[in-house]
Amino acid sequence: MYTIANLPAVQRDLFLSRCVRNVDDLPRKAETLRIEWRDMVVAFGSDAAIAEASVEVSEDISITAFSRRMESLLDCGAKSEGLEWVMKFACRMSEYGTADEVRRLLCDKIASIDGLTGETIGVLKIKRRSVNAGHAKIRLVPNEDSLQLVVRHSSAQGLKAVWKSVLWRLKPQHGTPGAPGNEEEWQKFRELCERQGWDDPDQEQRYGGNYCDVYANGVDMQMSCPDGTLPQIGRKFRGEGNGQNCNWNQLRAKLNGRKFKIVTSRGNLWLKF
Repeated sequence: MYTIANLPAVQRDLFLSRCVRNVDDLPRKAETLRIEWRDMVVAFGSDAAIAEASVEVSEDISITAFSRRMESLLDCGAKSEGLEWVMKFACRMSEYGTADEVRRLLCDKIASIDGLTGETIGVLKIKRRSVNAGHAKIRLVPNEDSLQLVVRHSSAQGLKAVWKSVLWRLKPQHGTPGAPGNEEEWQKFRELCERQGWDDPDQEQRYGGNYCDVYANGVDMQMSCPDGTLPQIGRKFRGEGNGQNCNWNQLRAKLNGRKFKIVTSRGNLWLKF
């Protein structure tokens, strides 16, 4: 285990409650000052309602599991005037492409590039308007197949926003690196299309086929489910902002292996990711 974050003000009591209620990812040990998973530990500095927290992870932790737990932890962040929230993370660069590809994905500014080794130091600037500006310092070390990040912000929510900007560029939310993509979910979607009498999503449609709107966290299919057999799964998807219209074939390309869940609400179909 190695320490990757020291967070100045976390609502300890709220996070502890979230951990023991999350049956999909129960910690193997949960105590007043320490929550342990096999590959991650959150330790608090005191038993106060709002306390400093440190985060340790093992080298083999899934970036997906890490992101999910960190997001929950940062959602419990309290106001901390004048304090900086910092998180460090390192992973294999080859999971996301060559050094040139990762450099293009992440570096909005480049301080240095080693012409022989390709080692790069750069900065990612946050793209979200909902929080004040934050940044992540990027270090790429091709010889060690290493991508190293130091994310900083003046608030917990800002730190989460910068980290999610990193994720959306690298696309790790598509699933654990190296694991199969969304083929199982896509098969369910094929069967659903056949059952409902919609166009075949694997066939090129001469006139474009069925259309849908893709948002930041899901797809509004705007399709009727007449047989009513689909269960409600997970949280309700919300279309925020302007959806981007696309057909089945374009949707498959946009999903690009991203994991999704089939969700219904008020008789309409959504894909949530």
